[in-house]
Amino acid sequence: MEGVEGELAIDIREPLLSSARGKLSVLSKESMASDKCTIFRTPGLIRQRNKHLYEPQTVAIGPYGRRDDKPSLRAMEWLKWRYLQEFLSRNNSTLEDCIAEIQKLVPEARGCYFEWVNLKPVEFAEMLLLDGCFILEFLIKWKLGAGRDKKIFPRTIPSATELLDAGVTIKKKKKKKKKKKNENETHEKRLSAFLDVAFEDGVLEIPFLSVDPSTLPRFSNLLAFEQCLRCEPDEAYMTSYAIFMNCLIDKREDVAVLHQRGILENNLASDEELAVFFNQLSDYAYFDYEKHYLAEVFRDVRKYCDSRWPKWRAKLVRDYFSNPWAIISLIAAAVLLILTILQTVYTICSYYHPGN
Repeated sequence: MEGVEGELAIDIREPLLSSARGKLSVLSKESMASDKCTIFRTPGLIRQRNKHLYEPQTVAIGPYGRRDDKPSLRAMEWLKWRYLQEFLSRNNSTLEDCIAEIQKLVPEARGCYFEWVNLKPVEFAEMLLLDGCFILEFLIKWKLGAGRDKKIFPRTIPSATELLDAGVTIKKKKKKKKKKKNENETHEKRLSAFLDVAFEDGVLEIPFLSVDPSTLPRFSNLLAFEQCLRCEPDEAYMTSYAIFMNCLIDKREDVAVLHQRGILENNLASDEELAVFFNQLSDYAYFDYEKHYLAEVFRDVRKYCDSRWPKWRAKLVRDYFSNPWAIISLIAAAVLLILTILQTVYTICSYYHPGN
């Protein structure tokens, strides 16, 4: 029995010693490199309570946020390639030059991560290339675009109630009477009718839209189809319209404004439900604020809202012309002011010219 235990001890000792030395060696290297680490993964105990606060929702930067089971993150990977292409064309740089610079940074970049990054050298270098150029191109776009307009970011428009306060008139767009077309043209016109938004001279014209329970899956699937199709920004009509409605409808009061003007017919349970739907419809959708088909409308509306005169005029109408009694009071005050001025002039003239 003792011989067996001794033999067993001898058999275990060598592999155990080798294994322990190997792990201690790795631990020693990690402890030496830990002083240079600046990128850490959020501990599980902290992350599990409010996971959505710590996990990327739209785009993943770096190896820790990569998840193949999240469609929104996978969909944004192709956008990184487009941004890389735009970045290279913007700087007249070649892909070879970028890769050469990335290769120099790989060892230092790997040392910044506290945990071991389970990516092959080529995969890690590709991640640095895509994520790095994506961030640079994103910042360049922001600087050239939204950086000039810090009052409204990203380049959106105010909600319906805010537009009214800014002096914008919101009205239902009238249907144009045209000669009879064939069945295919009529079907195409019906599909694109609600997309025909226009803005001119302070008037925002929006086509009529009826929303019922079947509208929710239909709009959601159309938008998802555009995202999967990867069409050009100025051809992503459904995405652009969804962003527009998301800007226009921020709360149930905005729904009420559009309903009062005959623009929106809500057949859902409440205005709150409709507001929530449009607020969530365009979540995680790729959208180019500079090139979409309503970009000119967005720019004109923002420019109009930034001017002072429309706001003053809207305040004047709201405070003094909102009801008949307010108008009567304003007219009476104006007449009284005119009579007071005339009486003052008459008194002065009588003092200096008593004979007249």
